[in-house]
Amino acid sequence: MARSDRDELLGLITRIGELAPDFRLGQLIALLTDRTETPYTASPIADIEDVELLAAAREFEGVLEARQPTDGDPSASTLRDRMQWMVGAVSDLPADFSAEHDHYIHGTLRRNSTPTAP
Repeated sequence: MARSDRDELLGLITRIGELAPDFRLGQLIALLTDRTETPYTASPIADIEDVELLAAAREFEGVLEARQPTDGDPSASTLRDRMQWMVGAVSDLPADFSAEHDHYIHGTLRRNSTPTAP
C-alpha cells in the first residue's frame, strides 16, 4: 500500500470514529473488514488487502455521513436518538449475528447450538 493510501485509511478510521463515537476501535475494524470483498468471516483479517480495507472505509464513511443528524445538538438528545441513525448501517449479517457474534468474529463455538440427530 502506498504511503498516501495508508495515510488516507488512517484518516478515514479517525473520521469514522468522529462520526460514530460509540463504536470501539475493535468493533470498527471488524465492521470494516466485513465490508470488504474478503470478509473476516470467510478469511482471517490478516489476509485482507489494504486496498480492500481502504475501499470499505471510504464506502462506510459515506454511509455514516448520509445518516448523520442534521438538526439540533445530538449531544442533547437521548442515547436512543443519537444511535437511531445507525439503524440499517450494516446489512447482510446472519440472522443470529447478535446472539452469536463471538462465533462470527472470533470463531468460538456457537452458544445456542443444538446437536443434530443422526
